[in-house]
Amino acid sequence: MCESMAKERFFHPQTPKLLKKLEELSRRSGVSRGQAFEDWLTAMVCALAAETKEDEYLAMVERHTRGQSGQRGIDLISQMFAELVCMMDDSDGDILGDLFESAITHGENGQYLTPETVASCMARLSLDADSRPASDAPIYVNDPCCGTGRMLLEAAKVNPHVELVGQDVDPRKMCSGCPS
Repeated sequence: MCESMAKERFFHPQTPKLLKKLEELSRRSGVSRGQAFEDWLTAMVCALAAETKEDEYLAMVERHTRGQSGQRGIDLISQMFAELVCMMDDSDGDILGDLFESAITHGENGQYLTPETVASCMARLSLDADSRPASDAPIYVNDPCCGTGRMLLEAAKVNPHVELVGQDVDPRKMCSGCPS
């Protein structure tokens, strides 16, 4: 009897290309797909943290340095970050969330992200597109369980003048898609 794994179903046509790179990172480094994803997130957060997370970054890097230069897992991490940014810019969608839900968690512990169409509708119903701060005080949009930041991404599309704040209990999702 042959058992087969469920096939990932993505909403964005760019996501399978990123999954292929993630699987290559996993293979090169000898870690699970989930660990490769978490390490990739760590690398992105550390890169954006302006040298405040060097110890965390260096601890993560050790898992991805075996092999020859150009063939190591670490050699893919920055490429994947750049590709993600380009893909999200081109599609204006939550590519990272698509990858996370469909290829990493498969809904584990009931973790399903709000569909982008629902997030868009909620943002349009909740925000005034023309509102601008009257003084130096910003207009905040807060999502206390932001996941990959879909609701915040949609809020920024409705009103680019708002300041976005997101929190989540799962560090694998902690506002990874937030533009601010």
